[in-house]
Amino acid sequence: MDLSLLIIDKHQFGYLTDVYEWCKYLRKNYKVTVLSADVGEEKIDLSEIKVDLVNFKVPKPIRIFTFLWKAFWYISSFKGIIIIEYFQGCSILKRLFPKKKMLLDIRTLSVSPDTKHRNRYNNQLIKDCKYFEQISAISEGVIRQIGLKNIHLLPLGANCISSAKKIYSDGLRLLYVGTFQWRNIEQTLYGIKLFVEKYPYISISYDLVGTGEIGQVENLKLLAQELDIDEFVTFHGAVPYTKLTPFFDKANIGISYIPITSYYDHQPPTKTFEYILSGLFCVATETSENVKLITAANGILIKDTPESFMAGLEIYLKQMNSIEECKIRDSLSYGTWESIIHNRLLPILKDFA
Repeated sequence: MDLSLLIIDKHQFGYLTDVYEWCKYLRKNYKVTVLSADVGEEKIDLSEIKVDLVNFKVPKPIRIFTFLWKAFWYISSFKGIIIIEYFQGCSILKRLFPKKKMLLDIRTLSVSPDTKHRNRYNNQLIKDCKYFEQISAISEGVIRQIGLKNIHLLPLGANCISSAKKIYSDGLRLLYVGTFQWRNIEQTLYGIKLFVEKYPYISISYDLVGTGEIGQVENLKLLAQELDIDEFVTFHGAVPYTKLTPFFDKANIGISYIPITSYYDHQPPTKTFEYILSGLFCVATETSENVKLITAANGILIKDTPESFMAGLEIYLKQMNSIEECKIRDSLSYGTWESIIHNRLLPILKDFA
C-alpha cells in the first residue's frame, strides 16, 4: 500500500467517533497512523491502524510539549497526507512544515456558555485556519461562522449500532449517550420526575452514558436521589464506542438533548443519527441541525425545558402503537459513515494527489 495518512488528534483514539470511523474505512485505501492522547480511558485497537498515544495524565505544559514534539517528529519524515483534528495553536504545524500536505478538520466551534471564552476560542480558530490551504468542517452553519472561502463540507456520519428488533409499546426505555458538560442534562431528570408523577403506572427507565466536568456525574446522581427517581435512572460513565451496542439494544427512545443556543445551533448531533439508524424513536431538542433530521416518522422535537421533555414522552405514549421501525431506520439511511467517507472525505483526500 503506497498511500499513507497521518491523523493528529488530541482526543483519545476510539472516543471521537468521526476519527475512529474514518480510520475504519480509510484503512482500505491508506496506511494509517494516528497520533492521539491517552487520557486514561480504556484503550481501543483497530486492526491495520497504528496508534501512538501520548500521556495526557501529566501537567498541562508537559503534555503540550510532548504532544507537539511527537507531532513534529512524525511530520518531519512523513510522506503522505496529514489530517489535523483542530486544536488551539495547531497552525504551528503548518507554519513549520508549509510544504506538507495538510487538511485541517473542524468538528466543532466552542460551545462554552462563557461568551468571552467562546469568542477567544473561535477567534483563535479562525486565525489558525488562515494558515491552511485545505480545511474541512462538519456543517454549513459552522462554515458560515468561520467565514472563510473554500472550506470543504465533511458532514457527520453514523452507523447502525443496534440491529435488535425494537418494541415500542412495552414501556419507555430511554437512552442518552454523550457528554454531560454544558448540556443541562439535569433538565431531563426534572422531566422524568414530572412524568413519573403523572404516569406512575407506566414502566420507564433512563440510561445515561458519558461523563462531564469533575464532580458532575456525582451531582446528577444526587439530584436523581433528591427527586426520588434514582430507581428509574442509571449512570454508566464513559463507555467506548465499540461497546455501546447493548445500550442501544435495550432502548426504544434516544434522547438528543442539546441546549437551544446560538453556539450549539449549528452543531450536528452524532447521537441523533445513531439513535435513528438503530431504530430508536428520537426525542430531540429543536436546534437547527435537529430540525433537519427529525420527522413525524422518526421522532419528536421539543424545547430545552423539563416540561417540554415530559410532553415529548407523552406524545410518544400516544403514538407508540403506530411507530414503524423500518421507517425510523430508513429516514436517515443517507447519512452512514460509509456513504460520507466515500462521497465526501475520499474526494477531498484525492485533491491532494
